[in-house]
Amino acid sequence: MWENILGNQQHKKFLERYLTSDNHPHALLFVGSSGLGKQLLAMEFAQSLLCHNLKGHDNCQSCKQFNAVAHPDFVKIGLLEDKKQILIDQIRELIAGGAFAPTLGKNKVILIDDADLMGIPAQNAILKLLEEPPLSWTIILVANQEEKLLPTILSRVVTLRFKPIAKEDIATAFLKEIKDEEHAEIYARLADGSIGAALNLFENDALDIRKELLDLLMLFPTRFPLNLAYVTSLDLYERYKKDRNGFFMWLTLLQNLLRDALMLKMGNKDLFNEDLQFELGRIAANTSQQGLENALMATERVSQDLAGNLGIKRAVEELLLDIDTSLKRR
Repeated sequence: MWENILGNQQHKKFLERYLTSDNHPHALLFVGSSGLGKQLLAMEFAQSLLCHNLKGHDNCQSCKQFNAVAHPDFVKIGLLEDKKQILIDQIRELIAGGAFAPTLGKNKVILIDDADLMGIPAQNAILKLLEEPPLSWTIILVANQEEKLLPTILSRVVTLRFKPIAKEDIATAFLKEIKDEEHAEIYARLADGSIGAALNLFENDALDIRKELLDLLMLFPTRFPLNLAYVTSLDLYERYKKDRNGFFMWLTLLQNLLRDALMLKMGNKDLFNEDLQFELGRIAANTSQQGLENALMATERVSQDLAGNLGIKRAVEELLLDIDTSLKRR
């Protein structure tokens, strides 16, 4: 089942057994990095569990209503627009629905997407539901970061940890979606085990951005770091002021370039940017290992600061000045 979802075969087999077992856990946690197929498999599993034939995607009344996003026994909640956390009121509304029995079959499925973004009050509220769930309910939590969930929640769910997908499988899936044989392997390496990331990188012209970043790194160290930092920060601010996710992609691509240069400096050729080995080798040859480590740490600091309230313009200025200082180390 679920052949359209790459990788994680052991989880698919577990869920297939779940469908036909009378003795199964009432709560599951699908956890792993973004883009590994967690939400897609959760939705497919939910449809199969509600299907009158336990197959999903057939012509039964349950599947018709599920596909029409109108199934009375399926409830999905997640972040509300303009909110940074799932709210306790959303969980309370969910709990209130526990008084109603399934309508179309014997099962009811609750899916909480971005469950790791529940605030502590919301987590405490869902904990009560996990402790005493209605008999007909299956609760599925989907999360990127397991550590953000309370230990008491983790102790009451069966956790399915999703692993990165093999680069070869990502390249094959990428080619089915995007007819770009020349760059499929490059996107697969940059995606770090996530087909979702590979497609997102393509849609956002990541290879063009990567080329810009490589050209930028080749300028360091520069005689006029303040001028370069100022001009670049203005450009990136205009580009990403309404697209913070796009800026995080820019930052990740930069981190990968610096990481690969450091790997080459250390004699390791397992690279994200394997096709740029010659250019990154030149950077590595002209910089000390400590300098590359410092530059990489600077990108990590900025990533953490951006999670707070640091603006893009200031972040880029500080980052490029730190990189310039770091790459002066021979």
